[in-house]
Amino acid sequence: MVRLPPWLVSLRRRLGPVTFATMATCLALQLFFGIAINLAHAQPVWDFYAYGFVLSLAQLSHGRVWTLLTYGAVHDLGDPLHVLFNCIGLYYFMPQFEKRRGTRATLRFLLLTVLAGGGLQSLWQLLSVHVLGGEPAGTVGISAAVVGLLAAYGWQQPNARVQLMLVIPLEARWLAPVCLGVDLLLFVSGSHVAFFAHLGGYLAAWFLIQGRGDPQFVWQRLRLPRSGRRASRLIVVN
Repeated sequence: MVRLPPWLVSLRRRLGPVTFATMATCLALQLFFGIAINLAHAQPVWDFYAYGFVLSLAQLSHGRVWTLLTYGAVHDLGDPLHVLFNCIGLYYFMPQFEKRRGTRATLRFLLLTVLAGGGLQSLWQLLSVHVLGGEPAGTVGISAAVVGLLAAYGWQQPNARVQLMLVIPLEARWLAPVCLGVDLLLFVSGSHVAFFAHLGGYLAAWFLIQGRGDPQFVWQRLRLPRSGRRASRLIVVN
């Protein structure tokens, strides 16, 4: 059994086991694939990266359904900022979530936000390619979970002051909406940002936090405002 050095043990204790494992996995895979593919030009490693992790319609059509989860563990090998910014988001928001909710709930949150992000992004790709005539594209990155964590933090501590991009002061309640708004603008302008993956992560977080992970509760929450408006109109008319 491999024993971690003391400073890593201390970091794992401070971050929480799920946060630590998630960040370590993302960074280790980025380093491994980056060196093996970009520097050593190892074709078998590229095949492992492309067919074992990257999410795409081609992957799913060949039965590689596990890529709906594994895409979140790898990032753009040509852009180190991709994994860096995602890990910064995990570092600032995931430990608080894990301390508040516990290890099992955090793992569930991580898996469901990544899965929902991958699923919604795949549905968009299906529509884009087969209906709108777009080009097929692969998806990588754990941004769906990061957006979900931003949303969860905003719902739990809406008045907390944070620094968006480490610069812009903002109330926590606006973190996820602002990020999704920027993503939408980038997406509409032709950027390759995986907007629907981020949206899927946000919706999964809403289901788990605001909807308590209970479909019946969510249905009641969605129906109540309509019922209230209907009752209000009846009162006004009468």
